Amino acid sequence: MGHGVTLYIYVNNTPQKKAIYAWHMLGRKLRTDEDSRKAQKARETTVFKLFSEKFPHVSAKTLENDVYKARRIYDITRILNCSQILVIRTITVDNIYRVAKKDITKVVNYCK
Repeated sequence: MGHGVTLYIYVNNTPQKKAIYAWHMLGRKLRTDEDSRKAQKARETTVFKLFSEKFPHVSAKTLENDVYKARRIYDITRILNCSQILVIRTITVDNIYRVAKKDITKVVNYCK
């Protein structure tokens, strides 16, 4: 999970034009490290506790939102390759994060 901590630092310091890719990479790392045998809430709690220990100066709510955001961005962008993600310019991380589940296909098709 140490790599996830490094990616979290990167996400918070990355330029806007690479933000979607940074969040995608963090989300991918979090999803890869999860124990799929555990319930979703237990997986989130494990990551949240680790991040709370590593970043005690960041509010609990911010960490919770960021972990959720990273997973959500990855879940939406996972079928895109890195080049496709890096060329996305007309939508932001928040646009992707807030998209309704029924509209995910539209966003992904727009990004290709």
